[in-house]
Amino acid sequence: MLLRSITFRNLLSFKDATLEDLRGLNVLVGPNGSGKSNVIEAIGLLQAAPVDINRAITQGGGVREWIWKGGSLTSSPASIECTVMHEPKSSPYLYKLEFSEHSQGL
Repeated sequence: MLLRSITFRNLLSFKDATLEDLRGLNVLVGPNGSGKSNVIEAIGLLQAAPVDINRAITQGGGVREWIWKGGSLTSSPASIECTVMHEPKSSPYLYKLEFSEHSQGL
Protein backbone atom coordinates (compact mmCIF):
# COMPACT_ATOMS: atom_id res chain seq x y z
CA MET A 1 0.00 0.00 0.00
CA LEU A 2 1.37 3.42 -0.96
CA LEU A 3 0.43 6.55 0.99
CA ARG A 4 -0.09 9.38 -1.55
CA SER A 5 -1.32 12.22 0.69
CA ILE A 6 -2.30 12.80 4.28
CA THR A 7 -4.18 15.68 5.92
CA PHE A 8 -4.31 16.45 9.64
CA ARG A 9 -7.00 18.69 11.12
CA ASN A 10 -7.13 19.71 14.77
CA LEU A 11 -4.70 16.92 15.58
CA LEU A 12 -1.64 17.14 17.84
CA SER A 13 0.32 20.23 16.70
CA PHE A 14 -1.60 20.61 13.42
CA LYS A 15 -4.60 22.89 12.97
CA ASP A 16 -4.73 22.08 9.26
CA ALA A 17 -1.77 20.54 7.43
CA THR A 18 -1.45 18.42 4.30
CA LEU A 19 1.45 16.37 2.97
CA GLU A 20 0.92 15.77 -0.75
CA ASP A 21 2.60 13.90 -3.58
CA LEU A 22 4.12 11.33 -1.24
CA ARG A 23 6.30 8.61 -2.77
CA GLY A 24 7.70 5.25 -1.72
CA LEU A 25 10.40 6.96 0.36
CA ASN A 26 9.77 10.25 2.16
CA VAL A 27 12.06 12.18 4.49
CA LEU A 28 10.79 14.47 7.25
CA VAL A 29 13.12 17.42 7.84
CA GLY A 30 12.61 20.38 10.12
CA PRO A 31 13.67 22.06 13.35
CA ASN A 32 12.86 20.70 16.78
CA GLY A 33 9.20 21.15 17.61
CA SER A 34 8.06 21.42 14.00
CA GLY A 35 5.83 18.32 14.11
CA LYS A 36 7.97 15.56 12.57
CA SER A 37 7.26 13.13 15.41
CA ASN A 38 3.58 14.08 15.34
CA VAL A 39 3.39 13.00 11.69
CA ILE A 40 4.77 9.59 12.67
CA GLU A 41 2.38 9.35 15.66
CA ALA A 42 -0.61 10.21 13.47
CA ILE A 43 0.32 7.59 10.88
CA GLY A 44 0.65 5.06 13.71
CA LEU A 45 -2.83 5.98 14.93
CA LEU A 46 -4.21 5.48 11.43
CA GLN A 47 -2.53 2.07 11.26
CA ALA A 48 -4.04 1.08 14.62
CA ALA A 49 -7.58 2.11 13.64
CA PRO A 50 -8.74 -1.24 12.19
CA VAL A 51 -7.29 -3.23 15.09
CA ASP A 52 -7.61 -1.35 18.39
CA ILE A 53 -7.87 2.42 18.14
CA ASN A 54 -8.89 2.81 21.79
CA ARG A 55 -5.60 1.28 22.90
CA ALA A 56 -3.58 3.51 20.56
CA ILE A 57 -5.33 6.66 21.78
CA THR A 58 -4.94 5.62 25.42
CA GLN A 59 -1.23 4.85 24.95
CA GLY A 60 -0.86 8.31 23.41
CA GLY A 61 -2.19 9.90 26.61
CA GLY A 62 -5.92 9.93 25.89
CA VAL A 63 -8.13 11.91 23.54
CA ARG A 64 -7.16 15.29 25.01
CA GLU A 65 -3.52 14.69 24.10
CA TRP A 66 -4.42 14.02 20.45
CA ILE A 67 -6.63 17.08 19.94
CA TRP A 68 -4.96 20.28 18.74
CA LYS A 69 -4.28 22.57 21.70
CA GLY A 70 -5.10 25.77 19.78
CA GLY A 71 -8.84 25.09 19.74
CA SER A 72 -11.45 24.22 22.29
CA LEU A 73 -12.15 20.55 22.95
CA THR A 74 -15.79 21.08 21.99
CA SER A 75 -15.04 22.62 18.58
CA SER A 76 -14.20 20.69 15.42
CA PRO A 77 -13.20 17.05 15.77
CA ALA A 78 -9.65 15.87 15.17
CA SER A 79 -9.17 14.06 11.88
CA ILE A 80 -6.66 12.27 9.70
CA GLU A 81 -7.54 11.86 6.05
CA CYS A 82 -5.31 9.99 3.64
CA THR A 83 -5.25 8.82 0.06
CA VAL A 84 -3.64 5.44 -0.57
CA MET A 85 -3.08 3.24 -3.58
CA HIS A 86 -3.02 -0.51 -3.10
CA GLU A 87 -1.18 -1.09 -6.40
CA PRO A 88 0.97 1.39 -8.37
CA LYS A 89 -1.59 1.98 -11.14
CA SER A 90 -4.78 1.30 -9.19
CA SER A 91 -7.46 3.82 -8.31
CA PRO A 92 -6.80 5.65 -5.05
CA TYR A 93 -8.77 5.00 -1.86
CA LEU A 94 -9.66 7.73 0.61
CA TYR A 95 -9.58 6.87 4.32
CA LYS A 96 -10.76 9.23 7.04
CA LEU A 97 -10.50 8.87 10.80
CA GLU A 98 -12.30 11.47 12.89
CA PHE A 99 -12.80 11.71 16.64
CA SER A 100 -13.58 14.11 19.45
CA GLU A 101 -13.87 13.96 23.20
CA HIS A 102 -17.21 13.16 24.83
CA SER A 103 -18.00 12.46 28.45
CA GLN A 104 -18.49 8.76 27.67
CA GLY A 105 -15.15 8.37 25.83
CA LEU A 106 -14.49 8.17 22.10
